[in-house]
Amino acid sequence: MELGYWGIKGVAEPIRWLAAYLGSDIKEYTPATPEEWFGAKKAQVGGDFPNLPYLADGDYRLTESSAIPVYLILKAGKQELIGADAKEQGRVRQIEGVLSDIRQNCMKILFAPADQLAVAQKTFEPNGQTMQKIEQLSKFLGEKEYFLGHLTYADIIFAYTADISGAIAVSLGLPCPYCGFENLSKLKDRVHGLNGIKQRFESSKDVPFMPPQMVPFPLFTTAQCEAQKPKA
Repeated sequence: MELGYWGIKGVAEPIRWLAAYLGSDIKEYTPATPEEWFGAKKAQVGGDFPNLPYLADGDYRLTESSAIPVYLILKAGKQELIGADAKEQGRVRQIEGVLSDIRQNCMKILFAPADQLAVAQKTFEPNGQTMQKIEQLSKFLGEKEYFLGHLTYADIIFAYTADISGAIAVSLGLPCPYCGFENLSKLKDRVHGLNGIKQRFESSKDVPFMPPQMVPFPLFTTAQCEAQKPKA
């Protein structure tokens, strides 16, 4: 199989983590320039909705970052990662929706036309919507190791959402929004340490989350965020 995406983490990083965890045989195509993708390669990949990221599995083409993980999970015979039954699948999608709200709020910081710090301060204010949702996630997790008591794709998405939204906050001199929730911090570290994901996480610490030229302030990489942590 081939996964195509830009040379950033972006929306494809959770897919990379999932593929690494599943042991899926995937090679990655990364366009060197936008012209390379929008030229011959996009037409060559084809499919009904050509876009990045895409997954090519033989003659089968699939796009959209929410669809590709489901295909990989079911192809690997690991349905429990999207929920073992209807109730669990509903919970997984519910958590994904909460995480999507958090990511959208954080993306507004990245693309704010001016004073991104002020937008970030409002986004991460203690009683604001974003922090309320993070607190709700913490309460839902409780003392469990994973949101549903066993690993699902929602845990993987959470760990990556915590990485990128935390990087946005720290890049602007604000505290990590998850560090006050011990159980969420442990969940993030637990996902980072999973076989396959650990190798990808460690090897991609210098890969930017977003194209640097698109972000109006220096957005830290994972390595730069880790360098900001107080020395033990």
